[in-house]
Amino acid sequence: MLKLMKLMLMLVLIAFAGSACSGEVSPTPFPVNESGPMSTLIESTSRPSSVSSKGASSASFSNMPTSASSMNEARQAHTATLLKDGRVLVTGGSTPIGPTPSAEIYNLGTDIWTAIGRMSLPRQFHSATLLNDGNVLVTGGDDGITVLRLSQLYDPLRGIWSSTGNMEGARVKHTATVLQDGRVLVVGGTNLYGGPSKSAEIYYPDKGIWERAASMTRPRSEHAAVLLSNGKVLVSGGESVKLPIKYAEIYDPTNDTWYSTGKMHFERQAHRATLLLDGKVLVSGGHIEDLSSEIYDPEKGEWEVSDDMEYARVGHTATMTINGNILVAGVNSDERGAESYDVENFNWYPAGEMSKSRGAHTATLLQDGRIMVTGGASGSDPTNSVEFYDQDGRWSSGLSVGFWDSSASMTQQRSEHKAVLLDDGKVLISGGFTRIFDENGAGIGEVRFLNSSEIFNPSDQSWTLTEGMAEERGGHISIVLPDGKILVAGGRTLRTDAETDALIVAYHNSVEIYDKVTGKWSSGEDMIESRWNSTATLMRDGKVLLSGGEDSSGTLSTSEIYDPITGLWDATGSMLNPRSGHTAVLFSDGKVMVVGGAGDKVEIYDPQDGIWSAVSSLSQRMTRQGTVLMKNGQIITAGGFGAAGPISISELYDPDTRNWTRIPGMSVTRVGPSSILLGNGNVLVVGGSRFAASDLYNPVVGEWISSGNMIHGRKNQTATLLQDGRVLVAGGERRDRVILSTVEIYSP
Repeated sequence: MLKLMKLMLMLVLIAFAGSACSGEVSPTPFPVNESGPMSTLIESTSRPSSVSSKGASSASFSNMPTSASSMNEARQAHTATLLKDGRVLVTGGSTPIGPTPSAEIYNLGTDIWTAIGRMSLPRQFHSATLLNDGNVLVTGGDDGITVLRLSQLYDPLRGIWSSTGNMEGARVKHTATVLQDGRVLVVGGTNLYGGPSKSAEIYYPDKGIWERAASMTRPRSEHAAVLLSNGKVLVSGGESVKLPIKYAEIYDPTNDTWYSTGKMHFERQAHRATLLLDGKVLVSGGHIEDLSSEIYDPEKGEWEVSDDMEYARVGHTATMTINGNILVAGVNSDERGAESYDVENFNWYPAGEMSKSRGAHTATLLQDGRIMVTGGASGSDPTNSVEFYDQDGRWSSGLSVGFWDSSASMTQQRSEHKAVLLDDGKVLISGGFTRIFDENGAGIGEVRFLNSSEIFNPSDQSWTLTEGMAEERGGHISIVLPDGKILVAGGRTLRTDAETDALIVAYHNSVEIYDKVTGKWSSGEDMIESRWNSTATLMRDGKVLLSGGEDSSGTLSTSEIYDPITGLWDATGSMLNPRSGHTAVLFSDGKVMVVGGAGDKVEIYDPQDGIWSAVSSLSQRMTRQGTVLMKNGQIITAGGFGAAGPISISELYDPDTRNWTRIPGMSVTRVGPSSILLGNGNVLVVGGSRFAASDLYNPVVGEWISSGNMIHGRKNQTATLLQDGRVLVAGGERRDRVILSTVEIYSP
């Protein structure tokens, strides 16, 4: 209850801050180091570098907080049925204490779950089928002790349950298919004795009775069944005598017969079969090590292998979206990840990440075009959480503040690039690297560093290529000088070793300056040392302090200062600790603090004497975290790579006590996130993760809250605060190493 009260208070404060700070724009925070280890740069991959635009649009979302209310009860192995009035009926499943008879209904208009009358028996792994008269037939399953025969009907108009006779045989993990004449065909499943069944029976809704149908040619459990356009039913795969099978057969209801229709290319169990708009059937998953999918053509009676999924999936959900594509979600090696099958191009592409991992969940296409995912096992326990996949390819769950919107993509796919806000409100993006694949979209994905640059115009959301830099570089520094010009320095690239002919990393000490008036780049005086993954801080006197980073000799502790008036570099005091992947913030008194990249050590630079001195340490080692100086004078650092791997940990530095304090962490772990101070004083943290979720920290309440999901999880991205208070997130790498050109904009 206290948590809820704090959350509501936080929303009020966010709304108040947003109105009180209208038009106020805080300075762009100093760059966060986002570069990854070299191993990620040249890692082999078979993924194409092109990114499908399916699901991306420029449609806006409401900026009001959205509440994807949780179910009243945590459950997995339940059912979810879309009723004719647009509500969703959820029945049974397994709770933390076992199978349940409970049921509840979701009202799309009010976003409220309401418990309804309980079924006569607890059930899990049962079926729930919408009949033509609007009633729902629930049958089979098990109650945790025995397999069930009893069937029940739910009447949504009267809100009551009634019995409707027993099936001929008890069964669980069966299929139930509504035939074209309204009858229901129930097939296979595990029987009372624990073995797969080949029996079938038909329910007659007008009579409320069951009649035995012809048996299948093979026993099956955890198979898939789909009604074809010609009125016949295709049944594929499943467990037969303790082994998954590849055999498929068809039921013809006109003469109550079964006949074989060829074999799939792979054995499958707990797979999914989905009827496509062209009458063919897409089969996906069903083997713990198999990425394959295949298509069945009813006219030819043949199976054809289709594109591989990104992850192997068993017991997932497969749901047709309103544009005819197929969304699959859950139960894979990365259980939050979803992907979509493009029916036009016959390939799979990532479809964002859910907020929770899930197995034995449900997915339901709602009347407003969203797909609602409910429950399932998150880890080892059932969950009551609910989330939605919308028409623009985003997942939303729980209370979130602000909204994400797609924007025009960059002209170039980029990772490890840099972005700066120009004084005219436009954004300059420079360098980075991309991956080039062979003509078949395969191969190792050759890394190529870029010298190109482009400018984003927020007024029309357009990108324009500018003159390119002289050097190809990524992981460089890019910072706006007092005269409005852009200083770019350092970074890294790949070069061929003259003796071994192998690719090696080369580090830059070269400098280039961009003049937005002429749109030209010019060379500057070289730095004293080559640097990659360093920090750059614009000092109060207009000079630029560079500290740390890496070169061919290793991690650096040295610092140097650029004077834009003379165009020269001068050495200054070295840090007490070599650092790379650290962050830097400028205090109001002109001093600079560097955090991370050197275990738990933190230190401060005094420009008066050019000396670094130690301050209190972090609670643990951090590198490649996000760090922001907030309006209250405190510093927040979040995420990064900790002592045992990626972390979600957050810490606050209080300048009055000069101490760090551990605070609650973000929703996900992040390495190399972008941290942005918003105009209302909140801190947005995004990217640096395989997850698409973004987090918002409110310093008044001291809480993290969801700020919604991007379409793509990404790392090595850039995030830039625009003059109107929105945040532009561009490029980076997806979790499958594909380099992105896509752009998304966050509106607080």
